[in-house]
Amino acid sequence: MRNQVAVYDKYFTYHTSTSVQKNNNEKRAALQSFAIGKSIQATDIDSIFKAIKKPIPQNSPDNEENEYYQRNEGSSPIDPSQIQEAVQFLDNIIQKEDVHGDKMEVINWFKLHLLRRLTDGNQPNACIFIIGKGGTGKTYLSKILSKLSTILSPKKSPKSAGFTQTGVAAVTAEGSTIYRLRIPCTTKANGVDKNGKPFQDLKDEDLLKLRQLTGFYPGTITLVIFDEMPTLPLHDFFLAEKRIRQVFPLVAPDYPWATLANSNRLFGNIDVCCIGDILQHTPVGSHSLAKWIELYYQNELYPNETRANQKSTNNGPDPILCLSPTFPIYEAIQIITNATYFELKEQHRCNDDEHLKIFDKIYSFQKLSIDDFRPYKLLSENDFHHDPSWLNATVLTGTNYERKWFEFCQARIYASANRTVIIRWKNKYVQRKNNPDPAKHPIHNNENLQYQLFIPNCNALFLRNVNVEKGLVNGSDVKLITIILDSKDLQKQFEKEVRAAPPGKIITLQQPPYCILIELFFDEPQDTSKEKKMKQKKREDWKSRHAGDFIEGFHNKLVVPIKPMSGEGKKWPVILKTEEGPLLQCEEHLVFPYYLSFAITSTKAQSRTIPRVIISLLQREIQQTINSKIEINDLNVNLGRAKDSIDNIRLLLPPNHTHDNLNYLTNLEYKADIQNFINSLTPIGDSTVQKRFDEKKYKEFIRHMHDEQNNCKQKKYRRKWAKK
Repeated sequence: MRNQVAVYDKYFTYHTSTSVQKNNNEKRAALQSFAIGKSIQATDIDSIFKAIKKPIPQNSPDNEENEYYQRNEGSSPIDPSQIQEAVQFLDNIIQKEDVHGDKMEVINWFKLHLLRRLTDGNQPNACIFIIGKGGTGKTYLSKILSKLSTILSPKKSPKSAGFTQTGVAAVTAEGSTIYRLRIPCTTKANGVDKNGKPFQDLKDEDLLKLRQLTGFYPGTITLVIFDEMPTLPLHDFFLAEKRIRQVFPLVAPDYPWATLANSNRLFGNIDVCCIGDILQHTPVGSHSLAKWIELYYQNELYPNETRANQKSTNNGPDPILCLSPTFPIYEAIQIITNATYFELKEQHRCNDDEHLKIFDKIYSFQKLSIDDFRPYKLLSENDFHHDPSWLNATVLTGTNYERKWFEFCQARIYASANRTVIIRWKNKYVQRKNNPDPAKHPIHNNENLQYQLFIPNCNALFLRNVNVEKGLVNGSDVKLITIILDSKDLQKQFEKEVRAAPPGKIITLQQPPYCILIELFFDEPQDTSKEKKMKQKKREDWKSRHAGDFIEGFHNKLVVPIKPMSGEGKKWPVILKTEEGPLLQCEEHLVFPYYLSFAITSTKAQSRTIPRVIISLLQREIQQTINSKIEINDLNVNLGRAKDSIDNIRLLLPPNHTHDNLNYLTNLEYKADIQNFINSLTPIGDSTVQKRFDEKKYKEFIRHMHDEQNNCKQKKYRRKWAKK
């Protein structure tokens, strides 16, 4: 590994010699405001300690509020004679957004649906599924649909409720993770949590707290959005439906189109919009949406063979049993297969024709060739000399071990370039059952990878759910501000050491800090004025809902203290696939569940738009040989992150490797379940955008796949007897 990324050492030496040494006279002066940030230089250490009353623990309960939503019993339906005003209201929104192309067909369909709901109280809600490649504007379109849907609410401030599986997607969709609905993160496919308890409705007092926390009061929500739907386990999707039906009960005509039967309809008769790319990442530790649908129809057509083919497991429920009508998976499949689909094809993130060719092949399930990768430039030393911004480009890696290596390499570059320091403390590794001695773990061969790194004013990602109710969830973007030690004396001594340290110096702590300060919803230099206003609104809303949980004195920033995680939260599996043998595992005691965002895995990269991307293929060829094959969704996610042009992507290969060494990427296989699901989406009428799930067509795919499997078994059986 050291030889493979030795090129980074060269770039580091070049960068420090040309950029940092020129500013040698400013070294100490540049660090004088490190400990508490430039924005609060007047705030001394005593006030910081006084402000930190209780760092936010893992999943702590929220304080109750006194206000509660008062239902407006007197709201009356819209007079059909005023329907022209409703049409004008919708048209004004569409004109302001300047929508065109394939998105216009979706908006016109949704507009007609809303007008039908306004004039017909028995019109059911809609469940639409917006699919398409990365960068086609799926999330942007959902925001427009959200604005249009506000016409259905008589309240003053209607809004949509956005839910996702990951923190970064929640920020993108202006929503929250699905677990904010009080759905246990450990729920299994049969709807039972790790303690064996089934999903239950909330008690009245808990329901009140949830409404106060989220602002999801009856009559205020007009559209429910599920962003990055393919990453969401199907059972969690249906449990969210049950919770939403309880949170938004329609037992009185609050909406113009409400009837007494609405509370018994799916999602409380509120319209639902699911968004996602079927060919990107699937749920971690659970079957994908397409796989569950495949199992469902296989069990319907060939029940005996389907059950016989299922491998027994001690960790999860029987997947075939989960397809029974009494389980969440069954209900979720009915919702998905009956949804109205819209496929977006117009690209907005990157319009480079050379870049889009490979996606056209992927989405038509064609075999890739080496020539498809030749337009992508290989990372070279010249890139760093001619454009130093490549030093801060995000590296997409294949393994956590590789990610930690790049994290350390780029941390040195960042700290030197920004005239700051690196703070670190050691993590501990413990042995797990049936796994090698931790001392033999490859991370122990490099001491620098055994530490958790902290750089002030550096972006980071959460690795775990810190506090679901407060939005501190897995995948969330945060900015590291500073650390707080156990005592004032240690803190003052630490600050003195920092002020005397040259840029790029590594300061090693003997013990982890008492807590760290992080910033939420922070502004980026590239943010537009609209994005800054949106983040400002989020900061104000967070402060109003969680008074006392943030640090005062940071001007317009939202700074929150985070304490070390305890119990099971300390354990995080470090996975490394080696050339010598099978999967090795040990447990890393992460005191604070974050890592610097210099390098991220493809799973964490999904739903992000990244200005410049370096795709590391250093260990990918090795992975292909040890039962850890690269899947097409990995390649799809990594290539789809870059913005504007193919020139913003670089491939990082081992030394002396060229495009000709990428032959292993041409052997990628498409999953049959995803291929069958996408091919079964049939256009409605003459439309090229609107589609529906064709059950008859899908069953033909299942029968054809079943016949092919039987033919393969018979051929194998004949060859076996021929040898005898």
